[in-house]
Amino acid sequence: MGKLQELRELRLQMRIAVEGCMHGDLDNVYSTLLHLQEAENTKIDLLICCGDFQLAIAQAVFTEPQAVRNEKDLESLNTPPKYRSMNSFWKYYSGEKVAPFPTVFIGGNHEASNYLWELYYGGWAAPNIYFLGYAGVIKFGNIRIAGLSGIYKAHDYHLGHYERLPYNKNEICSIYHVREYDVHKLMQIEEPVDIFLSHDWPLGVTDHGNWKGLVRQKPHFEQELGLLLFSYTGHGLVDGGAPNAGQRGHADIFTLLLQKDEDEIWALVHCNVDSAVGKENAYKRLLAWVKRNVDAAIQDKTLGSKAAAELLEKLKPPYWFSAHLHCKFAALVQHEDGGPVTKFLALDKCLPGRKFLQVVEIESGPGPYEIQYDEEWLAITRTFNSILPLTAKRANFGGVQIDMSESRQWVRNKLQRRGAKPFEFVRTAPCYDPSCSSAKGSFSGHYRNPQIEALLQFLELPYLLDDTSEHRELTNSPALFISRGSVGSLDYDSEEIPIDDVDEIEELVELDDTKPEED
Repeated sequence: MGKLQELRELRLQMRIAVEGCMHGDLDNVYSTLLHLQEAENTKIDLLICCGDFQLAIAQAVFTEPQAVRNEKDLESLNTPPKYRSMNSFWKYYSGEKVAPFPTVFIGGNHEASNYLWELYYGGWAAPNIYFLGYAGVIKFGNIRIAGLSGIYKAHDYHLGHYERLPYNKNEICSIYHVREYDVHKLMQIEEPVDIFLSHDWPLGVTDHGNWKGLVRQKPHFEQELGLLLFSYTGHGLVDGGAPNAGQRGHADIFTLLLQKDEDEIWALVHCNVDSAVGKENAYKRLLAWVKRNVDAAIQDKTLGSKAAAELLEKLKPPYWFSAHLHCKFAALVQHEDGGPVTKFLALDKCLPGRKFLQVVEIESGPGPYEIQYDEEWLAITRTFNSILPLTAKRANFGGVQIDMSESRQWVRNKLQRRGAKPFEFVRTAPCYDPSCSSAKGSFSGHYRNPQIEALLQFLELPYLLDDTSEHRELTNSPALFISRGSVGSLDYDSEEIPIDDVDEIEELVELDDTKPEED
């Protein structure tokens, strides 16, 4: 064998499938990849999902939930009760089904938050399905994958993780908002990261791609706009009918623009919409308004996550994958003159005709291709765990004595003795039983997940996730109430949507109603 052939064999290509918003469609994504393997005689080594892994919406409206273990988990989804319905994740959780590919995912803004909080540090959500944690880094082969779960909201960013079961109407939204503490830990990373995952896009990334072209050519633009009109008025499109459920799109782009002038949009969509002419005029005015304000949002830099932008600038990974806006968008981010380049890719959700899946090839060593703990990240976790903020108070970073070299050596010694494979999956909550109609009376509190307990024992850290000291006193205090905005208030930062966290309002509209239901 010649040297050239030897070099070729050493430079292996790892094939990673990247999916945008899963929205509960595990079966379709897995079957698509299995078909691709067979049709192209190739092998997929890993599936990555960029959030919204576990959406709960009624079948008649949208995809049903997947990563819900039982009916009790449905209570922790930010979705009205009438839209909550079991689907098939419980089969993966129970072991009835097993993911055909190693799967790594981050959280978005449609999750069973009680379950993900159990796995705050990262762990197996089901056999062969790994949650990266609220923030985390793992190794897959010799590839380092880092990620940040949730979406960015400025008014919650500096708060601690104060939410506790049972979540109230504010906590069920805020629990998936990105926190400064988790971002700060990621900012301590010094070794190169190959892939970074975030649910929402880094602020300013649209400057590095053809955003205007995307808006002009987006195939579902008018369908989504019509759905937004329907969501705001309870009326149909120009043809007088409700949007077809099979054609429904995603209005995140447009709801992100509502911060520009909510009064204006209300005026646009409430002009005699009971008549066909009125609906057509409102539709045209709304279309023109959005086209103007898409450009304005980009120029004003109000579209995206400030936290993700800071991480992009610091880590400069070769690849960054996102989702959230339900469209495909690519960009090349050049870091300084002659510096490294980040290939950014955002993908759509799993629907026919949508660009929700892409396979990328990344140079890799020979393997084995398996998920492993990352030494540097475990050292960072061990260093900062003592200041994990579990009330509304901001983390006290000044109270940390940082000696990362000593912590790294300590972790390295431990990993050499035990190995780097994550602790085994353990079921904590009862599995869904289709023969039982309800989970009433079942345990509704926090489960201590044995794999997280084992990880913390390995790192010689205390278990803090069920700490309730000071929680209710602080979260009910006037100071917190004012800082997050009182009911009816629009006192949000410029990043915020004037509708409290309803960035997918079209999914919360019941299509057979003639007008929106009141709260």
